[in-house]
Amino acid sequence: MNYDYTGDSPIARRYVDALHRKPQNFKTIDNERRYILQETAFLLNDIAQNLNDLIQMEKIPNSNSKLNTKEVTLKSNSWFYEYFKNLTHKESIQKVLKYINEIIEDFRFRNIKKR
Repeated sequence: MNYDYTGDSPIARRYVDALHRKPQNFKTIDNERRYILQETAFLLNDIAQNLNDLIQMEKIPNSNSKLNTKEVTLKSNSWFYEYFKNLTHKESIQKVLKYINEIIEDFRFRNIKKR
């Protein structure tokens, strides 16, 4: 799929084209919006499943070691430090999984998976 990277986040070119077309075809815009939401749901559910598999199979490298946040903190990413400080590798993956699951629940993406 082709994306437009000119803004803050990539947007499907077909969606952008549909928005700029005159007269606007609202059916096309709605179809593209739905497609983007569906692809987002697929991606989030796949990430959640992969993280859950890592945790269940205990395949997290250095799972009990603390994350090294010093290098990232030096690059002015204080949100990263605050979010992950004092966590082990396993705890950080669990925290990311919890965050992704909250998004999936908030947007009702739980049952939108690739078959």
